[in-house]
Amino acid sequence: MLKTIGEWGRSPPEFLLWYDHSMASLCALVPLVVSGVLDHLGDEPRTAAQLAAAADLDPAQLERLLTFMASQEVLVFEAGRYAHSDFSRLLRRDHPRSLHPVVYCGLNLIANAGALPQALKTRQVAQQVAHGTGYFEQLGNDPELAETFARFMTLTTTRAEQFILENHRFEPFRLAVDVGGSHGSLLLSLLAARPQAHGILFDLPEVVAQAPTAIASHAAGARVKLVGGSFFDSVPAGGDLYLLKQILHDWDDERSLSILRRIRAAIAPDGRLAVLDRLLPEAPRPHPAYHMDLYMMLLVGAQERKLSQFETLFGASGFRLDRVTEYPDGPSVMEALPV
Repeated sequence: MLKTIGEWGRSPPEFLLWYDHSMASLCALVPLVVSGVLDHLGDEPRTAAQLAAAADLDPAQLERLLTFMASQEVLVFEAGRYAHSDFSRLLRRDHPRSLHPVVYCGLNLIANAGALPQALKTRQVAQQVAHGTGYFEQLGNDPELAETFARFMTLTTTRAEQFILENHRFEPFRLAVDVGGSHGSLLLSLLAARPQAHGILFDLPEVVAQAPTAIASHAAGARVKLVGGSFFDSVPAGGDLYLLKQILHDWDDERSLSILRRIRAAIAPDGRLAVLDRLLPEAPRPHPAYHMDLYMMLLVGAQERKLSQFETLFGASGFRLDRVTEYPDGPSVMEALPV
């Protein structure tokens, strides 16, 4: 477990060193990645002037940014030229295990954090104050951000899905409905282990329109039906397993209840609802779910929840909690039954 801010604060000189280092690192790392300059650095070392020309950037400022990164051992500097380290290669957009989406999406968080004092005063969402639009609307208007966010979600959910598939026992099912399932990676993995089962991937029409390639390339893809729509209106009926993976944390209680009630109206009498979301501790203590809770407040004005809060939502929408598989580092699995 990393040190808490309070632990750093027990020694003010150490706190100042930690804060200065963290702030400078973010101020350098985010623009380095967002500018795309590392995508112009291949196997051969290059000067700052060469990289500035390739990326159409100011050479003097870029050299200072690159020098800082060399001082932090992110880049290698030798004979006036900059070269990749193993880590900096991970920050390129084209690396198969790229960390580019994680850092790129941090740009919004930094801007929104700066707007949070005003948002607190005006009772608005920080994203709205900083950008004049909601985060999902911003994604719709910014193709590069939308594409990067999609890669970020793939990166973060792959690890979570591995834990879920290895540690949570899903009951046998006939028809699974992945509600807001994007490209259906979890649904496809579940179907792969159950050759007699079928699935429905349900998301907004524009999201579903991008899914056929991923679905068709999977061995279980022929057993998946694509359906477009809004889960605030209705969801496909008749499933005996409904999946909600990191959906409810995007919405306040009122909107979350609307989603859950649509599923309650559609689910088979013997069905199960599997909600995958991070769980906050019942009492404050160091826990990574608080990080995501802060991000959700900054981006969409939504929240992570405690297990007791999920139980309240389930009870108000016609479900009861049956069992939980907790994952401290990512979304836990909460299975609920219709009542």
